[in-house]
Formats: sequence, C-alpha cells, structure tokens
Amino acid sequence: MPCPPFPRRARFGGVIALLLAPLLAVGGSTAAAAAEPELTFLAVEAPETDLEKRSIRTTPRVLRRDGEGETIGYRVLARSGQEVGTGTFGVLHDQRGTALYDGAEPRVSDEVGFTSLLHRGRRWFALTQFGDLPGALYLSELVQGRDGTLIAMQTAPVDTAPIGGLWRPMEGGMTPWDTHLAAEGAPPDARLVDEAQDMAALEDAAAMASWFGRSARGGDRAALEAFRQTVDPYRYGHIIEADVDHRGRPTVHRRFALGRTAPEDVLAMPDGRTVYITDRADGGGLFMFIADEMADLSAGHLYAARWRQTASVAGGAADVEWIDLGHAREVDIARLLDRGVTFTDLFDRREALDGHCPDGFTGLETAAGPECLAVKPGMEMAASRLETRRYAAMLGATTEFVRSGGLALDPARKRVFLAVGAVAGPMTEPGGTAGPGTDHIALPANPCGTIYAMQLGTVAGIASDRVATRASAVVAGVPVEDAGADAVDRNDCALNGIANPRGLAFLGDDDTLILAEDTARGHQNDALWAWDAATGSLSRLQTTPYGAAVSGVAWFPHMGDWGYLFSSVAHPYGDSSTEKALTPAARRGYLGYIGPFRERLFN
Repeated sequence: MPCPPFPRRARFGGVIALLLAPLLAVGGSTAAAAAEPELTFLAVEAPETDLEKRSIRTTPRVLRRDGEGETIGYRVLARSGQEVGTGTFGVLHDQRGTALYDGAEPRVSDEVGFTSLLHRGRRWFALTQFGDLPGALYLSELVQGRDGTLIAMQTAPVDTAPIGGLWRPMEGGMTPWDTHLAAEGAPPDARLVDEAQDMAALEDAAAMASWFGRSARGGDRAALEAFRQTVDPYRYGHIIEADVDHRGRPTVHRRFALGRTAPEDVLAMPDGRTVYITDRADGGGLFMFIADEMADLSAGHLYAARWRQTASVAGGAADVEWIDLGHAREVDIARLLDRGVTFTDLFDRREALDGHCPDGFTGLETAAGPECLAVKPGMEMAASRLETRRYAAMLGATTEFVRSGGLALDPARKRVFLAVGAVAGPMTEPGGTAGPGTDHIALPANPCGTIYAMQLGTVAGIASDRVATRASAVVAGVPVEDAGADAVDRNDCALNGIANPRGLAFLGDDDTLILAEDTARGHQNDALWAWDAATGSLSRLQTTPYGAAVSGVAWFPHMGDWGYLFSSVAHPYGDSSTEKALTPAARRGYLGYIGPFRERLFN
C-alpha cells in the first residue's frame, strides 16, 4: 500500500526477459513502448536448490540509468518471538494484557502482516499487525542510523481492550493523515453463530474466546453457549484505525461506518474522504466509502460495486457502477451492538419453494448456503453496516469476487490496482443459481490470479472525484498447463509469472507496481515482484522460504534522506510445507524491509 505523501520519482523496471510475456502482460495500452527505467533492480532467479528454498533471497543492488547504484538487501527488524528491548515481538495476549500459552510456552504469532512506519517529532515508530486469532497489534520504536539502517529498540503490544480485541487483521494501509488502517478479516457468519448446534459448525472461531480469558473449546452445547456469551460476531470484520502520538502512546478505533465483510485490504485516497475496501470471501464484493468530513472515518456513505462485464478475453474488462448502501454513523452502530443486535433482528428468513423465494424475499447464494431474506422494517442502516455483503447483494451489487486482496493507487494515471487471488468459482462462466449479486462475472478460469486496473473519475450523485468507473486486467498469472509445462515441485503456476497475488504497493508516479504473493500451490516459494506497467515486464525482487507468504508490502519514501520497501514474511514452513522445517524457530515470521534507498537515487 502507498504511504502518503506519494513519492516523487521512483521507477523499478523489469530485467527478466520473460518467455511468457504475451501471456503474462495483458492489455495493449500498458504494453506500449516506454522510456528506459530510471532505476533497475538486479533481479533474483527462482530458487532451485534446497538451501535457496529455505532462504529469503532478495535483489542485491539497484542501478540508475546513469550508472550510479548502490548495494541494498533485506534487513530484518524483528522475528516473531524475538526479544526487542523489554518486550517479545508477536506474543499474543488476552484482554488484560496477560500472555496466552500453548502448554508451557507463550503463544507467538508467525502471521506478521502490514506495518506502518510513523515519524513523530524525532522518534520513529512501527505499528505491526499479526493476523492470528486473537489478533495483535505491536508498537515498536526504531532508530535510524546515519546509513539509513533502521533498528528496532523496543516493542510492546498495543492495548486493544477498548475495541474488544482484534480478529485476524489481514492487510492494511495508511491514511493521508498518517494513521494506520487494518482490515479485520474472516469474521464468523452471524447467522451460523445464531443457528449452530455445536462449536464444530464455527470452525476455529472458538480461539477468540481466549482473548476474554475464557475457553469455548469442546463439542457440547455448553461450549457453544460459552462462545455466544463471550464473542459477538458483529463486533468483528471491520476496519481498524490506529495512531501513536509523539510520546509513543497508541490509540485504536473500530470504524463501524465502513461496513462489515471479510475485509482483506483498505486504501485511503489522498482526498482524505474516499476509501476502497476489498472482501476476501469466495464470493465477496468491492466497496467504497465516502466520509462526510476529511480525515474522519466515523460517518459517511457506503457503496458496493456492480460489475458490468464488457470483455472476457485476456482477464476481462468491465464498467463499474456503484450501488448506494446508505449513510451511517459509527456511534449509531455502536448503540445497536451495545443492545446485542442479532441476525434475526436484521432479517426475516424463509425457505425456497420449488427453487423460488416467497414474495417479498430476495434469494441469495451465501457461505451459509442459499437464502431467502427480507430486511426487517427500520433495520436497513444496521444491515448495511453489519451484514454489508448480504445487503449489497440484495440491492444488486456484485458478490462474486474470489480472494480479492491488495489495493494500490497510481496517482499520476488516476487508477487503482486491485489484486484478485484467483479467477475461479463464481467469477467463471455462469452456472450457479441466478439472483442479485451473482452471474455478473463470467471469465475463463485462472487459478493463478489477475491484477485489474480501475480508472478513476467522477460519477453523478457521488461526492468524490476518485470513483472507479472502468476495470481491465493488466497482468495475470499463467497455469503451467497453459504454458506448455508440467507442475514441478508444487509450482502450479509458471515460475516467471505471478501466483495468487495478495498485497500491492505502487512506487511513485512512474508506473511500477509491487506485487506480493500468498500462494499454497501456485509457487512452492512465494515471491515479491516489480511490474513495469509501461513495458509489461516483471522483475522478481525476493523469494521466501518453503510455505511462507509475502505480506505487508509497503513503500515508504522520503523518510529523512532514505526510502524503504517493507516486505514481511509470514508463516515460514506453513501451508503444506510444515514437514520441511528443521527447527521450531525456523517457522518464526519476519518483519523486514528492502533497502535502505538513498533518496538521491529516486529524486
């Protein structure tokens, strides 16, 4: 995610001659000839040996067109479980600040996620989120050396008791007013919580009860009731805003007015009012929030995207329309939550008869199965913010996106990039139950994922000049069968292309996008890429150990005389590679960055 203010000039061009370029770069306007990149990374090849596949391998040098360059590398600020000053990075705590334990050992999260780099007076701080359950937010104080190197001197967990703890914060970003945003993903389905007969129906949601100092483990009715009395599903699945003052005192807020889905990423635009939010569900939406006041996310209008497809080849294209979900204030949502509002307070539900919903009820395809719903009178605002995806689908918005993830702004070309982890399921050819929110997208399947560029403009009736109006695919991964190769070493996607993109960041105004992978079988070793939009070329900047994901990608230029490309490594030896870890310590996550870059290199 970009960090305001936007960098002045930084171009990272591709140096890999891709054999699969016609497949990997799609969209003719972005593949046109362009000037030679001002800055070029020395790319890294795909790992081949077992040692390479156990390492973090990063571009070693950056060169400028005039031949000037410098050595860079990957600098680790901290690893999960590492003592930093008087604190231990990544230990999970309950609401009282007491460490949680797995047996005799403290629970340490390896899900290192998005980090904000904050400069307050003469002090440097990093806010880092951990995508576990319960989640965590850590505040670390850094020092910047004369050579630009950042060193973590102290760390401590942020007290999230005022907002009821965190539920798996995914990716995140920064606001133009220099605060941290976290997308609190994968909350439990409130309908399933209401109707569950035992905890097995709620999968791993019971882990959140430990934050309250209680246990909801077990398969009996008592465990389920303990969970219901402890965890309110409607309090989770929101956007979190966090800040720190010059004395190092953090604050956190849950921004109810932005809606509740399974948010994966959040992008606050430079106007201080427009915010985009992705939805990671397999059948999710895309949302836009317009705040009433600049630098204030407590009230505003929420919109959901309607995809009107105009092309299906080369990843597809569409006109984007926006459906108004209404206005809300977070104070009003908070009052509803304090009253204990439930799914049955928001909706009437009926069973379909002969495949059709009764009159007055809308048919939906949801994670809980087919539904026939009607919003109860007077509960429209509540439904729009607490059941945002369902309500959006009922109004005709598109809820078919699969693993929609990262967002990044290209301010010069006035477009927002959107990562879709896989074109699959409801995004492919029609065939499911038709109804509001479905059968809008009909694209050829691509399990390796696609990046879309959404052009920004104005739309009558929406109080923003940064409204996405058109979307088109600009780069896509290539399944190995399409590339004429066999899957080798669990690489189901071509090695010289992307696989299941998640995090995005845009470097400056020079058409270069940074793409981070989060893939299980697409690539055995996840990678970080630079994509030159002018030439359509890719440069592999980093590879990670078996089973890891690249997370928290963010570009921080003009931090003093230096710039930093943050790139964390989450859950090494996770996914299907747990047997490859030689020691438990090898599985600890990394908080780190590529650089530092002298500012004179990208001025």
